[in-house]
Amino acid sequence: MKKVLKSLLFLIAIGVFALTFSCNTTRSSDNKDNGEDKNNEQDQNDLDIENDSEETNDIEEPDFEKSDDDDVPEGMITKIQKGEVALNTEVTFECVITAIVYDQDKDFNNTAIKGFYVSELLTTARPYSGIYLFVRDTAEVEAFNMGDHIEITGVYKKYYGSSQIEVTTSSITKVGTADIPQPALIDDPSKVATPFVDTGSGWSPGMEHGEDSDKYQSVMIKVTDVEITNSNLGHGAFELTGNLAVDKQIHYYSRSRNVGEKFKSVTGILIYAYDAYRIAPRSDDDFVEKDDETDDESDDEDNDDDDQFKAGVIEKIRTGKIPENSDVSFEAVVTGVLYNLDDQFDPVSIRGLYVSEIIPVALPYTGIYVFVSGTAPVDEYSVGDHIGIEGKYKEFYGSSQVETNNSKITGIGTTDVPQPALIADPSKIATPFVPDGDGWKPGSIHGEDGDKYQSVLIKVEDVAITNSNLGHGNFEITGNLAIDKTIHYYTGSRTVGIEFEEVTGILIYSYSAFRLAPRSDDDLIENGGE
Repeated sequence: MKKVLKSLLFLIAIGVFALTFSCNTTRSSDNKDNGEDKNNEQDQNDLDIENDSEETNDIEEPDFEKSDDDDVPEGMITKIQKGEVALNTEVTFECVITAIVYDQDKDFNNTAIKGFYVSELLTTARPYSGIYLFVRDTAEVEAFNMGDHIEITGVYKKYYGSSQIEVTTSSITKVGTADIPQPALIDDPSKVATPFVDTGSGWSPGMEHGEDSDKYQSVMIKVTDVEITNSNLGHGAFELTGNLAVDKQIHYYSRSRNVGEKFKSVTGILIYAYDAYRIAPRSDDDFVEKDDETDDESDDEDNDDDDQFKAGVIEKIRTGKIPENSDVSFEAVVTGVLYNLDDQFDPVSIRGLYVSEIIPVALPYTGIYVFVSGTAPVDEYSVGDHIGIEGKYKEFYGSSQVETNNSKITGIGTTDVPQPALIADPSKIATPFVPDGDGWKPGSIHGEDGDKYQSVLIKVEDVAITNSNLGHGNFEITGNLAIDKTIHYYTGSRTVGIEFEEVTGILIYSYSAFRLAPRSDDDLIENGGE
């Protein structure tokens, strides 16, 4: 993962301007542990070295790099969507086109462009980062394409509850092209949906909206492992798992709509139209169908000895599709390195690796811990290494891991580390600590999504320190999320109230608690920091 330096030109481009928008379109192990205390017999795979001296735990860390979006501040679109810009304000900003809305003739042929969905220039879509541009005078059908990097000047408007910018073709300048952000993964479709209710003669949007729907309005999102639950909501729309309506504003889905049709994923823009939040795919390619027979064949291929290393094995382990004690072989990318330390807390060898499926953006169940029996030389592996692993799947005190040794790890090259999964609510992956005499201990309740993201690279935003000392070098941030020193001891200030724009790390399970383990000080970005 490349470390991104803040670009002065980019900051100018997304600096604070005013903004407005209006539109008459529908708005639209045996890991000897992640830490169970076995009388502290220097277990070689103990993921939590206990040390009461915070001052002396000055570990010289390897230079881990931040994700591509780490230095990208909130842009004008986010400020608008968060209510920080007044209605009817004129604004200017740069963005990338993520979807196009066309006028059509009676035969449904595109005749003109009437609007765009656009995003801030990011690697991965995040809450509040998308908005609709209504083109008052329309544009020629081929004048713009998805992926166009444009600069616009327009007026911020609200249209029946949907934020938009009103522009003209003359107020849009092509800058070039840019990568469209990876879609934001929505774990639970119901959180961005408006359930429809039966009116007797048809279906109508209900009064309740998913709790995260406003955050993702006009943002490109993706839902996974869903199926059709209602084939006809009327006006060309149908429904998926979680009461999520699929809309035809951008594209009419031309394939089977039978109830029970399954999809590995559905991608699209979350729009707000006719009193309902709906996902609006951009083409049939935004639907990845799930073929049970093909999936079964794929599983069989995973057992083919002709392929030394397989893809998707981590997810199969983490979702219970592979029995414990099975021999496994798979490819992965290193997301974090765990070291054995000497008395001065300097790394002397590698005792484990956190690894991920090779994917653009981290997803639930796509990370796992690899315990390296017998250790490996301190410089043997780094974050971003593409490796093949042969080992045995184990569970150790509630934590999934693969036990191997250095001779069964094959270096393949290097590859991009997945962008961290954004966790909007830290409490959903946290184990709150409770008072224990003069100290603190993990409570018995875990966040509902903790297991999904175990050993996955994640990120939380807009958090602050709420407890400066949970003991053993750990502290707590917003949402009762413990910050752990398993991988790296944070050397910055731990004063209660210190605020962070974001904190990145591996979600580990250690000593009966889910904890976020940063990999270096660079994984904690203080407000106002570099």
